[in-house]
Amino acid sequence: PTNTATPTATATMAPVSTVTVLTFTPANGSATGGEPLTVSGEGFRPGATVLVGGRRAGSVIVINTTRISATTPSVATFGDVTGDGAVRLVDAICVLRLASKLASVPNCPTQSQTWAVPVTVTNTDGTTGTLTNAFTYQRADVTGDGQVRLVDSICILRLASKLAAVPNCPTPVPEGS
Repeated sequence: PTNTATPTATATMAPVSTVTVLTFTPANGSATGGEPLTVSGEGFRPGATVLVGGRRAGSVIVINTTRISATTPSVATFGDVTGDGAVRLVDAICVLRLASKLASVPNCPTQSQTWAVPVTVTNTDGTTGTLTNAFTYQRADVTGDGQVRLVDSICILRLASKLAAVPNCPTPVPEGS
């Protein structure tokens, strides 16, 4: 007896899921974090996480498959104006120089020194999308008022010396808050 039945194969393919980050607003902000943001793109799912410069954004809400709202995290070394990885007296001196338009101090940033970071959205299934240079932090504007002033230097001095809170000085927003 010969089997004349034709074998049939059934393959079920799961749809390929992609995440695309198209825009991020606002495009810039203070290193203190805590500012509202909106991510626009495609393929967002409930439970997605948002990383801004590798740090978790806070209060993430997936509004729909094309829009997420959240808050910006502070940068890892908030108050580190010189970019050496620590908040020290020299950072306060640099901001004081910038605010008062004094002569250049070695290792201090320029008035407009900023750094751009990527924004990444990751769904719970591991699919991710990244927009490079999506958000720009302003290094010396510690208070986030759009200006580099004496109060920014005072705030950094407080951070560097671990002094008590000073009015109008922000506290860095913890990652993912």
